[in-house]
Amino acid sequence: MSFEILTQIISAGIISATFYILASALKDSNLKQEHPFLSGRIMKIALSGILISQFGFLLLPNSAELFWVLFNTSVMVIALVMTSRYRKTYVNFPVEMADNSKFISLPSDHYLEAEPGVFLRNYDYESPALVPDEHRLIEITKRHGKDKFIAIFFKVKKKAKFPDHFHKGLEFTYLTKGRARMLRGNGTVNEGGRIEMKPGVVHFFDALEYCEGVSFIQREQKSPAPD
Repeated sequence: MSFEILTQIISAGIISATFYILASALKDSNLKQEHPFLSGRIMKIALSGILISQFGFLLLPNSAELFWVLFNTSVMVIALVMTSRYRKTYVNFPVEMADNSKFISLPSDHYLEAEPGVFLRNYDYESPALVPDEHRLIEITKRHGKDKFIAIFFKVKKKAKFPDHFHKGLEFTYLTKGRARMLRGNGTVNEGGRIEMKPGVVHFFDALEYCEGVSFIQREQKSPAPD
């Protein structure tokens, strides 16, 4: 069997596998409903690989077919890794108590992508605004004392989601931009809105639009020292 025929067979197999990845992403209703932002990433990667592959064989000479084999292999590996990461991290994500130490450890001088499309910053009540829009958030922080609450500034892309969790204490979330769902049922918060989460109430953040705002998480109360 010639090298040219072998590369064509391998290429056809890899393109078929890429099609399968795309079809799986489209068919997986849990992926689309529970984490549409990540689902969209997977579909875009697979679809891009398919389109480039289909036209690549027509436009390039046979000697370049090996390049397309390697390219499609890379596309397939990336899509599989992302899919695997989703299934392990999000499909089986346990509803657990959010540890305040995770929020305290967030950077205060920049935003960190804590989940796909979810960017968080731990505001220390003293840092200057990174962008003009944060002046509004800083004004809101004056309503909740530093000694009682952790202030988390957030920016969330449309369709991105922070998974189910709960806190030991209270949480107040102010949405200064966008619209989001935070509770099942009637749990939608609109721009300019505020929502309060009681201790132990399971909630999430599902961005229906691009969102910005601030969440205040009650600090854990220290037990008094024994006499």
